[in-house]
Amino acid sequence: MRHLAFKFFGLTLFLALLSLRCAPPKRIPSVVKPTEVEVKGAGPLVVTVTGMQKRPLMSRELAPPATGGFLWEYQVKIANPTDTGITLVRLRITLQNLLGESWPGDQPLNLRVEAGGEQQVSLQARLASSDPQSKPGVTGVETSTFLGHHDDGQPISLTVRVPLD
Repeated sequence: MRHLAFKFFGLTLFLALLSLRCAPPKRIPSVVKPTEVEVKGAGPLVVTVTGMQKRPLMSRELAPPATGGFLWEYQVKIANPTDTGITLVRLRITLQNLLGESWPGDQPLNLRVEAGGEQQVSLQARLASSDPQSKPGVTGVETSTFLGHHDDGQPISLTVRVPLD
């Protein structure tokens, strides 16, 4: 009886290992790049991206094995036409290339947008590749999520997706 239990366990283990070996390789999902800036969750706020600039990275800005890449700089302008101010306390950024690789970031933010006022935040995105001929490796999307609250205590979360061409 004991011998039969070991055979059953061995057969189960063999089949499990075989199914792992035969499973297709995991694919990294590719990123769908928007054709223009996308803004979600802004409600009555007016959010615009201005001053987009792109330049090649200099060799001293590249970490090995990267041989080429780009730096994008831009500003996110938030206008508040309401009669209630907002405070944004957190910024979550995810930078993704078109191959599906991503780099998340999370940092504190202390941005106050008064009722009827506007503020702007300067952001940067860097993408580099060891194969500069690989266009999907050096283009992508930066997604910035601003978290905070209205003066009346209501939470706010607005997301800005910027295509990096």
